[in-house]
Amino acid sequence: MDIDKLLTQLNNLLIGKGEKELSPRDHKIIQDSWAGKTYEEMNIPGYTTDYIKKMAAPSLWKKLSDLTGQRVTKKNIRLVLESVPQPSSSIPEQTESSPLLKLDLSDAPYVSDFYGRTNELAQLEQWIVTDNSPLVAILGITGIGKTALSVKLVEQIKDQFEYVIWRTLNHTPSVEELLSDLIQFLSNHQENPSSTTLNNRLSRLMYYLKQHRCLVVLDGVEAILDAGQSSGIYKEGYQGYRKLLECIGKKRHQSCLLLTSQEPPQEVKELVIREVRIREFQLKGLRKEEAKPLLSKDGLCKSVHGVGQLIDSYKGHPLALKIAVRTIQNCHNGKISDFLKGLGGRHES
Repeated sequence: MDIDKLLTQLNNLLIGKGEKELSPRDHKIIQDSWAGKTYEEMNIPGYTTDYIKKMAAPSLWKKLSDLTGQRVTKKNIRLVLESVPQPSSSIPEQTESSPLLKLDLSDAPYVSDFYGRTNELAQLEQWIVTDNSPLVAILGITGIGKTALSVKLVEQIKDQFEYVIWRTLNHTPSVEELLSDLIQFLSNHQENPSSTTLNNRLSRLMYYLKQHRCLVVLDGVEAILDAGQSSGIYKEGYQGYRKLLECIGKKRHQSCLLLTSQEPPQEVKELVIREVRIREFQLKGLRKEEAKPLLSKDGLCKSVHGVGQLIDSYKGHPLALKIAVRTIQNCHNGKISDFLKGLGGRHES
């Protein structure tokens, strides 16, 4: 069986079940496994062998097992997938008038606990959906909730787009690798621009962003910024990202790039000043009423004493509060007042 036809067939089956298509990373794992390559022989830009072997591949095998009703592993992939039935003819064709949403959230984390952020979600949705901002940056310190907020935002607005793709930059892919990945997804895997120049890839990406309503999420942009240099300067070898952000921020198209970072790249700061539709959102801590459910989940809100001061002490920082909760439970028998005394504070009466 032709591997490309098989991948198309699998994607059609997934669409027919209302699920998202296989990601470019999934395609490469299947292709290399089909060819008999070991995990060590797989070369997937932006991902280590350990990550592919322990995280990405097991998740893919489970997805294919659920799809086919048979246990799929790296060893039996040919045997099982060659017997995959043709998708039903009742699967709707994608038409210009009613496009099917194509999702690739394979890099997006699962968010189980999410509190508040109603105002933030409303503001971001207005900028992206109503105002058609081409570039929105969510900024904030580590652990403040940028990624979780972005996940909930995507869940809330994804139906407003034809294509939604989430990529994390924690693996520090080069801009060329990222562009190839995006173009393959947006072209429905009809293009593989891995041998073309940066400018050619930018041109092809902009073509798709103009032709379709796309939401591209880049999470953890600080990974490609040089913390030891002036604010917003790229690490050596990653300056091409400046071209990418400038293209998306300046050129006319109908899509949006949503990025998260601890600090904004230099060109984003410049674009916010010059381009009226480019937006920065500085994410702060949870408001007191929003943070209380986080504490009540672990039984710390049974008594009101000290709750407000605990939240204020950490300025509503979600991660810091979660760490404090564990400390209160493990070291202070659940007593907030004892914990606050250790901080040098006095609990509320």
